[in-house]
Formats: sequence, C-alpha cells, structure tokens
Amino acid sequence: MLAALLGAAVVITTSTLEVSKIVVLSEPIELGTATVSVFLIIAAAYYTIRSARAMARWKANLADFSFALRFESQKPKGDSPGLRLANQAVQALETYPHKGTLVDPAEFTDYRLGDEKYDVLIPDPVTRALGGFRGALVMKRFTSEGVSVEDVSRVVGKVRAGGVRIWRLMVVSDREFPVETLEFHSSRVRELSGFPVDLVEETQGGFSVVSLGD
Repeated sequence: MLAALLGAAVVITTSTLEVSKIVVLSEPIELGTATVSVFLIIAAAYYTIRSARAMARWKANLADFSFALRFESQKPKGDSPGLRLANQAVQALETYPHKGTLVDPAEFTDYRLGDEKYDVLIPDPVTRALGGFRGALVMKRFTSEGVSVEDVSRVVGKVRAGGVRIWRLMVVSDREFPVETLEFHSSRVRELSGFPVDLVEETQGGFSVVSLGD
C-alpha cells in the first residue's frame, strides 16, 4: 500500500510539473502517466479500505473473545438458572462501568421473542449501553440431555424469525455437547444463523464456553 501511494505521488508530481511547463512530456507519456496514476490511486484506496475492514473484524473478534473470558470468570449468582445466566451476562457486558448504567438482570429472564420463550434476552439498547455491542444477546438453556444438531438448528431458526437484530446467541447445556453438535457448530452454524452462536456448558462451578461463535 505504501509503495502504491509513493508511486502515485511521483506520477502526480511529474504530471503537475508537466502542466506547469517545468517538464515537457510527449503525448504518449502523458497518457501513460495519467493511466498509471489512476491505477495506483485506485490500488491505494482498495488496500486502505481492505485494511480498515480487516482491522474492524479483528477488533470485533477480540471484543467477542474478551466477553467470553469475562463470562466464564464470573461467579454465578441467583436463585434460578435463568437469573444466574442473566447475572453472568450483565457482568460480562459491563465494559464501561464508569457510565453508571444500572440494570436489573431479573428483567431479562423468561423473555418471549415471537412465539418462543428464552431463558435470557438482553435487548440491543442494554448491550450497547453496557458494552458497546450492537444487537440483542439471547440465551437458550437445555437440560437433561445432550444438545443435538437439530436443537441448535431449531433455536437458530426461531431466533432469526424473531425480527430483532441479534448480537449473539448462547446455547447453554447442563450436559456435554455431542461431537456431531460441536462439528456442526464449527463448520456450518454461522452460515445458517448470520450471527455468532456460542455453545456453553453449565457445570456445578459455573459456565464454560466450549465453542465460541465467530
């Protein structure tokens, strides 16, 4: 990118000097100079935009990873599984505590979206205020048996049909996730969902993100 910018600067300078009659160029050279100049400027713009997008993706991935670490490190609090999940999520989202945003995690439990009820749903205004994330955080908990590929697909479909912008979906299980579910998550779930989907295992000591969505 730097080389392209330097090359463009040289060509533009040469063209300017020619226009000022300081350097006289023949018509073929003028045409070639202009063509090269345009090409180098377009190339520089392309790589600048590409680099900016790559940096934005890197920052988003880092923010998601940081959220997962904070989520795992919190000590569960609450009298019900839903409240423990909500407390965990709110504490993990609070990256800007200096703003003094006060929320009650209980408000986000047993939340209905469309025709489906979720253990936790933290809406977009709250995720933005607490952590600067855009979209709702949805959490669905499964008990008593391993979460199948069909379970994940169904939840993803229901969340997508809810009609709200989603930041991420966390599928929580009190059992280990089957191998086929882990493989499905790593290979296909993002293309079906359009948003990050995390697989979270609930244990006696807390919550563990076993597979982080990207």
